[in-house]
Amino acid sequence: MVLFFAIVSIFIFTFRDYGYSWDEVTQNRWYGQAVLRFIQTFGEDTSALYTNNFYFYGGLFDAIAELI
Repeated sequence: MVLFFAIVSIFIFTFRDYGYSWDEVTQNRWYGQAVLRFIQTFGEDTSALYTNNFYFYGGLFDAIAELI
């Protein structure tokens, strides 16, 4: 029980410290849109392939998240 209350206490006092990392906003918004443009133009818009290093992550998740 002591361990449970310790974990709950840590959660209560620190939950506001969690959130986006420094690159998530760019990845979620811009890269998802770039991947969708790549798909919609059948590969003619290649901006998704040359954006920082996001092309290493794979764009399927970002494209689905952008659609939703």
